[in-house]
Amino acid sequence: MGSDVDERTTDGKRRRRGRRDRGFTLAETVVAIALTGTIVAAVIAGVRMIIEVSTFSDDQAGVEAVLGGAADQLGGAPLIPCPDLTGANSYEQYAKAGASAVQWPSSTVTLQELKFWNPDAQAWSDTNGVGSEDCDELVFLSTAKAMQRVRVRVTTPDGSYSRTIDVVVTDLRD
Repeated sequence: MGSDVDERTTDGKRRRRGRRDRGFTLAETVVAIALTGTIVAAVIAGVRMIIEVSTFSDDQAGVEAVLGGAADQLGGAPLIPCPDLTGANSYEQYAKAGASAVQWPSSTVTLQELKFWNPDAQAWSDTNGVGSEDCDELVFLSTAKAMQRVRVRVTTPDGSYSRTIDVVVTDLRD
């Protein structure tokens, strides 16, 4: 056969060696290593993608849980006739309590906007319909004057994902 090779043994005799006995060529070895490396790299990239998708999914679920917790807390909050966006006279403490749903820091929850219902314009307004004389008193407020919209933003602790929700806070009394 043309693929057989003659070689000399240590005692000087010739012996025929078959193709099976020759091993792999350098080119075959390089191709095998390259293919193996490509397959391993693809598997590692796939595993990495699965981990990233899982982490993102966990972040989304956490943000949704905190949004739900903040909305629940705001829904049970007493109406503040003349609230500020942040600070002691605001809904901030109620919204931030929602972060405890997933043991996130309260800094992941911020109030973005505060609007007041304007019954004349039938729209949300930046101006509070409650007069300053009623701000410090527990007076009966009409439904039109007692509707406030609070925009809450929740961001993951690492800042990679965030969402907002609008919650209407009202005091509907008989």
